[in-house]
Amino acid sequence: MRKHLKILFQELGGLKVVHFKSDWSEPCKKMTGILAELKSDVETNNGVSYGEVNAEELPAISMKHNITAVPTVLLFANNKEIDRVDGLRKEKLTSIIKSYVKIL
Repeated sequence: MRKHLKILFQELGGLKVVHFKSDWSEPCKKMTGILAELKSDVETNNGVSYGEVNAEELPAISMKHNITAVPTVLLFANNKEIDRVDGLRKEKLTSIIKSYVKIL
């Protein structure tokens, strides 16, 4: 999983959307489905890279990004965190991604 994140962040430009999740969490499973929808939507996939982190398997990364509950989705640009959505909030997440796609 760490290798996947390194590859995600090696790509230049664009928006990076990273889902911090847990395998046992029903809200995380729903968020995984929401992110799959967003990946397949032209409006929310133009120049956007999507990844996920199992928050419990990689506690150092979770702590570094102040992940206290799952699901949490962090948005990065230029390898810096620019926004976050805590909890299962599809409309807010969709709106935020669309707004960043327009400016990045």
